[in-house]
Amino acid sequence: MATAKTTPAPRTIKKFDILSIAKFFAVIGFVWGFLSGVILLATYIQGYSTTGDVSVLLQGLTSFGLMIVYGVMGGVIGGTLIAFMYNAVLGAKHGIRMELD
Repeated sequence: MATAKTTPAPRTIKKFDILSIAKFFAVIGFVWGFLSGVILLATYIQGYSTTGDVSVLLQGLTSFGLMIVYGVMGGVIGGTLIAFMYNAVLGAKHGIRMELD
């Protein structure tokens, strides 16, 4: 018995949910902040190993945490702006056309 192959129906995304896009960009910002914080922390650890000053290590840990916070904040703000701009400018006229199975 052969089954008839159906063609997927095209769908057009006209609006993005601002909160979901902001969350997605916050996760990307977290990953970016974590990776850049690890690199920054490695330089502070190198400075601590050469000088032996504990305050250098504490500054490195603080910088690591701040890089993560700044990445998440930037991701939320950037994602909100991008979703808002898309909804206001492109969403109503053009949209994104997708074929879903």
